[in-house]
Amino acid sequence: MRQHHNVTLAILALACTAFALQQTMVVPALPILQRDLGTTTTWVTWVLTVFLLVAAVATPIIGRLGDQYGKGACSRSRWRSSSPAASAARPPGTSGR
Repeated sequence: MRQHHNVTLAILALACTAFALQQTMVVPALPILQRDLGTTTTWVTWVLTVFLLVAAVATPIIGRLGDQYGKGACSRSRWRSSSPAASAARPPGTSGR
């Protein structure tokens, strides 16, 4: 069996690039969040920072849980609404229900 290291490297590089681009999807919404929440640019920047930090921490945890319990168990809507990412994205004082 012949190994294709260059193909594997290319696929991993593409996946990492796609993931990095996906993490910036909230950037265009920052001015809208600032206007709707009536807050300062500093607080909206913290929203982006929290989003990226929570995603960086939650991604490997959810991946591990998906490996252990199956992909379906980690993609249910109940999981998404109670995940750390969903909790961090909610405005303070709201329960999300």
